[in-house]
Order: sequence, then structure tokens, then C-alpha cells
Amino acid sequence: METTGDPRAVVESVKREIRAVDKDVLIMLVMTLKQLMQTALWPDKMPALLIGILALLGMFLASVGLYGVTAFMVNRRTREIGIRMALGAQRNEVLEFVLARSAKLTVAGILIGLAAALATSRLMSSYLHGVQPRDAAIFTLCSLATLIVALLAAYIPARRATKVDPIVALRYE
Repeated sequence: METTGDPRAVVESVKREIRAVDKDVLIMLVMTLKQLMQTALWPDKMPALLIGILALLGMFLASVGLYGVTAFMVNRRTREIGIRMALGAQRNEVLEFVLARSAKLTVAGILIGLAAALATSRLMSSYLHGVQPRDAAIFTLCSLATLIVALLAAYIPARRATKVDPIVALRYE
């Protein structure tokens, strides 16, 4: 039966009509088509939801890892950064230097990740609804999102590198 408005509003009248035809019919579970579809698709949606949550967790861990690697690199190269600044490097040049290093690591990771994703895309195809296993737009958006998150994670240590005092850095170690 199709109705306009809220379909739950006509449930009692439908039950009354069914009882008028046959009083022995047991009406236990009444739900809308939308609710029925959500219930029927839950087993397919659950793995996709879990994969999405794991992807976000992976993105978070990758950004924390890149932050740590960048902070370590800035700490190890404090003397070099100080020398660059003493020789006239501007703060934005130092920022670009550190971010470029992080970008190289990130692009290498993205390329390895794309290769692994392309290799395993057929395995994941049963969990994908409305998306092709090798959809170029999805791969591009995910790669771009990874690059943006990685550069944001690297920005804090890179910003810290711009504040290195050349005199202190030259006396470092």
C-alpha cells in the first residue's frame, strides 16, 4: 500500500482492514519499506562502516606518524636549519624546505598505497555499492585527502623550524 505523508499513521487502519477480512491473521511486525530496506542492507553496510572507521583510524595514525617523523627530522637538522638561516634563508624558505621533505615522504607513501589498493581492489568489490573497484575519482580524492592531512601534520614541526635561532642552532650539539 502506498500512502502520502507518514506511513506509520495508517498502520492502525491497515490492521483494522486485515482483521475485518480474517480475524485469525497474526500481525506482529509492521515496518515501512524504508525500514525494511535498512534492515535488509545492514549486513552489507556494516563491513563498509567498519572499513570507513578503520580508514579514519589509519589516517589519524599516519598523520601522527608523519608528525613524529617531521619533528624528529627538524630536531636532527636544527644545526643545518640554523646555518641556512644564518646565511640568509627566510622563514618561508625554511618552511617550504621542511614541508617539501614531508611531501616527498607522503607522495612515496601514497604511491605505495595506490599500488596496494589497485592490487586488492577486486577483493573489496563485494563491499562496494555504487562505486567501481578502480574508480579514479575515489582514488584521486583519497590521495588528495591524505596529502592534505599529511601536510597539516607536518606544518607544526615545520613552523617550529622557522623559529630556530641561528646562534643557538650553531652552538647546538
